Amino acid sequence: MDKTIELLKQAEARIRKIRQDYELALQHFETGKKEFEVAFSLLSRNLNGMSGSSISFEKLTDTEKSVFKLIGDGLKGKEIAAKLGMSVKTFNNHRDNIRGKLKIRSAYELKEFAKRHHA
Repeated sequence: MDKTIELLKQAEARIRKIRQDYELALQHFETGKKEFEVAFSLLSRNLNGMSGSSISFEKLTDTEKSVFKLIGDGLKGKEIAAKLGMSVKTFNNHRDNIRGKLKIRSAYELKEFAKRHHA
């Protein structure tokens, strides 16, 4: 019974994210191709998660998780590098690794994705 309740809560949270991404895609449809493509990609990612393939943050190292959270908080690369005591080049490497592991195509898409999924 507890597992069923937990699954229902997870499904509800996903549906909320899908609704947000759908609304974002609609808002950006007329504003420009890049923004619409990112919003549509986020929507597609959440819809794919509904079919059972969820995003696995376990693939990320602890440092990559920290970088991901700070990206989601809206910090710039230089700010993140300084906060974590690394060079900007090292930050860029971590950011690129995160993109590869989460199959995110652009830094802009990563920023939008991180805003929605960081804890």
